[in-house]
Formats: sequence, C-alpha cells, structure tokens
Amino acid sequence: MKILDLFKKKALKSYSSLEEVIELASRNEIHVDDFYRSLGEFDLTVIVPKDYAEKRMGESYTFKGEELPILKGTDGSVAVFSSAERVNENLDFAGKIGMAAIKGATVFSMFPEDTVFVLNPFSTSAREILPEEVKLILKYK
Repeated sequence: MKILDLFKKKALKSYSSLEEVIELASRNEIHVDDFYRSLGEFDLTVIVPKDYAEKRMGESYTFKGEELPILKGTDGSVAVFSSAERVNENLDFAGKIGMAAIKGATVFSMFPEDTVFVLNPFSTSAREILPEEVKLILKYK
C-alpha cells in the first residue's frame, strides 16, 4: 500500500437500501463505516406537519432560505427514519402526520451540533445517533 492510499476516501460498497446497511452493521462491526457513510448519502424520512406535507406534495425541497418544519420530540431529539414504512410502524400516527424524504447529510446539517437524532424510533431496532456520530456522518459528505 502506498502512503497516499491512506488519505483516499474509501469507496462506499454498493447497497440496495439503507435498511440493508443497518442490518449488516448491527450484525458485524466491519460495516460500521458504511453505516455512517450511508446515513449521509441515502434519503432519510422525517416527520413534518401534515398540512405542510400536503401543500408540498411532489415538490422537491431546496432549503435555500426555507426552513423545513421538521417535528422534534419533547426532549428536543429529532426522529429520522430509514423509510416511510418505518414511520408507519406506529399506527397511532397513521394519517395524522406528514413525511418528507431528504438526503441524510442535509438533515443532519440542518440542526445544531448538540442535537441527538433517533433512527427508526418506533422500531425494535431503534438507535440514538449522538452528536459525535453526526460528525462522522458529515465528514463523508
């Protein structure tokens, strides 16, 4: 290995979905780097007010001068989901909330550095993403 090879970005292995990377990383540490990188590169689903989502249905979000009203938990944490199906795991929310799919790196960079995120909070495999981990995710941006 050449010394300059140490400074090259490792190529992201090809995955069909974020769900696949989450599953692999939960079973084997070797996939942890891909997990962080994928959280920044794949779209994440966030919860927004239902009326906002209905008004913007089908539009893409530019975030230039616009603040997306992502709903937070009572503790200030932000729920992020690997798919819309993961949001719908909580039947209490069915039809009462809106959703938006946004590139993970964009979501993580929209909030202050000390924000705690919760990945798939309604799932048995829910996982907190701490500020130190967000820094790792954004380094691959």
